[in-house]
Amino acid sequence: MAQKKTKINPSERFIQNLNILLTVNKEFMTDINSFRKNIIINNGKIERIEESGIPEEYWEELGYQEETDDYDDESFKSKISRIRIKYNLSPAYQKYLEDLTEFPAGTKVCYLYSSENLPEHLMPFGIENPDNSKEWLSVLAITPETKPEDIQKYWEKIKSWAKIWDKRLETKMPKSCSRSNLKRDLEIYELKLQGKKAEDIASIINKKYPVTLGYQDVNLIIKRLKDRAESITKPKKISS
Repeated sequence: MAQKKTKINPSERFIQNLNILLTVNKEFMTDINSFRKNIIINNGKIERIEESGIPEEYWEELGYQEETDDYDDESFKSKISRIRIKYNLSPAYQKYLEDLTEFPAGTKVCYLYSSENLPEHLMPFGIENPDNSKEWLSVLAITPETKPEDIQKYWEKIKSWAKIWDKRLETKMPKSCSRSNLKRDLEIYELKLQGKKAEDIASIINKKYPVTLGYQDVNLIIKRLKDRAESITKPKKISS
């Protein structure tokens, strides 16, 4: 009887492919090594030379290069992207290629991904809404490597990360959904239509909702809804 294969985290497929490239394609290894500055294996641990405790007189021998102050994260990502395109790798490989630079020159990748962890290529990210520059959207990139079954498997985690992006990007709810008290206000107006006085309406609403409204508040809400209803049906001017 054939042994059942163990399911791996989809990230492992990318790591396996990159390890093949690092082994077989020497030009690819050279390109990646150009980013692997000042990283060594010290007593079995991957460390930066500056933090390894190794005397400074040995740093140059270990391949140490003094880093400039003009490091730019966007520039780094762009350079990695150019390497990715050079080897016909899809955008799904971007983060995995960036991770390669954390390993010493000449080494392969040894990351192990738990099957529960959300794969990097399925991580939502934020973009500006093309229809409204003041609004941001959480999106998921679809690449040739994206598999429907992977999205289904990690869907709950994908949604959780999307919510985090919404908070980080300070995404606001659309105006049509932003009035959390609309249900209450409409009930107030319906009570008004039933002929109830503002004082009676306030008493009814205060018992039903965790608020304290006075009759002045009720009258203000009723007026606001009337004005809003008129503005919705008012003829709109077409701007030239």
